Amino acid sequence: MSELSPAEDRVVVDGSNLRGLAHPLRIRLLGRLRRHGRATASMLAKEFDTTSGVLSYHLRQLERYGFISEDTEHGNRRDRWWRANHRTTEFDPVSLEQQASGRLLNAEIVQRAVERLTEAAQSWPDWPDEWRPRFDVSDAMLVLTPEQAAELTDRFYALIKEYPLHRPDQAVPAGSRQVAVQLQLFLDDTGPR
Repeated sequence: MSELSPAEDRVVVDGSNLRGLAHPLRIRLLGRLRRHGRATASMLAKEFDTTSGVLSYHLRQLERYGFISEDTEHGNRRDRWWRANHRTTEFDPVSLEQQASGRLLNAEIVQRAVERLTEAAQSWPDWPDEWRPRFDVSDAMLVLTPEQAAELTDRFYALIKEYPLHRPDQAVPAGSRQVAVQLQLFLDDTGPR
């Protein structure tokens, strides 16, 4: 597992909380609260073009499984504010306990990563001059053992940990921007041998 964040700032998806992420909207809601900070159900309903009732149900499910909680420092009886409880989620796709639902969750997470990359590629021409050269979508075909693949991902995450993790409740330092870094490592030897 990646361990991008300290233990108190990350959640590991297992059989006890997997159902909390068992809907594509919940994955998007959790991502939105992590990226942009707290929000009310009515705010999120507008953003996701759905009703407050539907949003409230999914927020309660995320709360039930420990992914989000009510931000009691904001809001009142009428407007409940919600916040993400953790900065990162770890998912072990090998866990037998997670195989059936885990495959669906993994597919949704991959789809969301593709959507975010597509959005970035489409907005790239409008980025500030100093940021356009930083856009990078690279690939490399490596030949690795399972141990080397583990070492590669461990080294990648060690490097990432050297940089500040985005926190929507903290100001971004001058000259900095929130950036997404994705790592995909998968077998790609399905062609002729």
